[in-house]
Amino acid sequence: MRLILLGSPGCGKGTVAEKLSKKYKVISISPGELLRKEIKKNSIIGRKIHKKIAKGDLVPSDLVFNLVKKHISGKKNFILDGAPRDLWESQLLDRYLKKRKEQIDLVLFIDVPKKVCVERLHKRNKLIAREDDRTKIINHRFSVYKKQTLPVIKKYQNKKVLKRVNGNQSPSKVYRDVVKIVKEFNAKN
Repeated sequence: MRLILLGSPGCGKGTVAEKLSKKYKVISISPGELLRKEIKKNSIIGRKIHKKIAKGDLVPSDLVFNLVKKHISGKKNFILDGAPRDLWESQLLDRYLKKRKEQIDLVLFIDVPKKVCVERLHKRNKLIAREDDRTKIINHRFSVYKKQTLPVIKKYQNKKVLKRVNGNQSPSKVYRDVVKIVKEFNAKN
C-alpha cells in the first residue's frame, strides 16, 4: 500500500505515520524529518534548508522530492508523512510512480481547525523547542500550507483517493479512525 498523510502543521500526521508504520511494518517517510537531518549535518544544503525552515517557507520541491525518492526507491509499500506539499511535488511523485507502474492508493487528510493546531504547536514548542513552532513562523506556515498544500488535497479528492479524518479528537481516536479506513481500503483491494 502506498499511503499519503496530509494535514496542516500540528495536525498529528507524524504521530499517525509512526504508529501505522509499526502496525503494518511499512516504511514511513517524513520530508520534515529528512530535512531536519540535513540541517543537523550542517552541510551547504543543510544550511540552505535551515534558512527556509526558519522563516516557515517550504524548501524547494525538487530537493524535497529527491530526498523522498531516495527513500521510496525499491519500496513497494510506504507511508509519506506530509508529502507531497505542493502540486509540483505531487506531479513529480505521480511521474515517478507511473514509471514504476504504480500509483498512490490512499490519501488521508487529517482535518483539524487552525486554532487547535496552533495550540498544539505552541505546546510542542515548549517540549521540543523546534525553531519552526514560534508564533510568527506558525502563522506563516499556515498561510504557506493554505496556498501550497490545500490544492494537493483537492487534487487527491478529485482523484477519489482521499479520505478525510476528524483530527480534532484525542490522538488515540484519530488513530483508530485511520486504522478503520486503512482496513476498509485493504479489504476492498
